[in-house]
Amino acid sequence: AVPHLARAQAFPARPVRVVVNFPPGGRLDILARLLAALLQAALKRPFSVENVTGAAGAIGAAAVARAPADGHTLLMTIDAPFTSSVALNPKTAPNLDDFTPVMTMGQTGLALAVHPSLGVRTLAEFVEAGRKSPITFSTAGIGSPGHFAALMLAEATNIQATSVAYRGNAPAITALLSGEVQAGFLGIPGLMPHIQGGKLQGLMVAGQQSPLLPQLPTTASAGYPALAMASYFVTMEPAKTSEPVVATLQA
Repeated sequence: AVPHLARAQAFPARPVRVVVNFPPGGRLDILARLLAALLQAALKRPFSVENVTGAAGAIGAAAVARAPADGHTLLMTIDAPFTSSVALNPKTAPNLDDFTPVMTMGQTGLALAVHPSLGVRTLAEFVEAGRKSPITFSTAGIGSPGHFAALMLAEATNIQATSVAYRGNAPAITALLSGEVQAGFLGIPGLMPHIQGGKLQGLMVAGQQSPLLPQLPTTASAGYPALAMASYFVTMEPAKTSEPVVATLQA
């Protein structure tokens, strides 16, 4: 126990690298930078955020899995690389056994939004349009929550959907705003200002009613209860990181 105690007292011994596996400007990136600033103030060492993107979060996750298990490399990610990506990208998805979970930072819901050029204002109109011709969906990458939700929606409603993968939630929303794609099942915080500003038409939220977009119906009230979905924000360390180091971070 004495050597373990000594290790806990020494952590962090140098600056800590915080890997965010999606691009700057998205909900995960903003949350990670806020938390990194709080950790830096509490532990008196620099916590520097680095965006390592690609493959729906798998590239950044792999970089952390290869890092020394001494607590000085953190992964801040959504849950998708360990959940939906495992189903859609089993060969490239990260292995949960390569990580030590530290904490859940929070969660957010998803909303379905469309570009005004699609000419629909309700879910019923959206489904009717999607049955007549394919609708392009903006996603934050193959295996991301929005990709998974788009596939589930297509299956539940029998619409024709074509998913277009971007490197994260922020570029996926940018593509939707420009009209490069027609629809997106994406994170509510990123969509909210554009729906409220009239640049995008919101259709429904996946799961519980959102206090951020209370005007939108839920998937259950729209007749699709199986489409309930949330996205979790989690922090991971490399596997075999010592319990005292993890406990320090959790505290």
